[in-house]
Amino acid sequence: MAWLTQTTQTENNNFSYGTVSCAINESFNGTTKSNVTVTNTGNTPAYIRARASSTGSMHQGNIAANVPADYTYSLSIPGAGWTAGSDGYYYYNSVVDANGTTEGSLLTCTSSHPADGEYKLSVKVIASAVQATPSTAVNEAWPGNPFGIS
Repeated sequence: MAWLTQTTQTENNNFSYGTVSCAINESFNGTTKSNVTVTNTGNTPAYIRARASSTGSMHQGNIAANVPADYTYSLSIPGAGWTAGSDGYYYYNSVVDANGTTEGSLLTCTSSHPADGEYKLSVKVIASAVQATPSTAVNEAWPGNPFGIS
């Protein structure tokens, strides 16, 4: 008796997980923070949100309760392309592709202070991202977001 046989070569299939991450980009010249954008550093399209917080401290590092009289600052937020959420975050209005960056500045902050002043203003921007697919992921991760996705 005879049999016919054939053997194929094995195929290696390497699967990789999608990653979601982001990074803040900004310009600062000593008195003005501007051109604040967020880059999707992950490998999948994502929704982006960000928030800003400001604190002031005196030379000794103690948090200041009030801005001293000879110091001023103005904060313009949100910039074009961003929508304020009811949770204190600002949501970018479009999905950002992998390695893409939001357009327009999230905020501009300008300060004025004496050259020898003790007060230090700190404006920090914190951003987060969530995958855009499936579309319901953003609702699960960020309930109450302004995207209105169902």
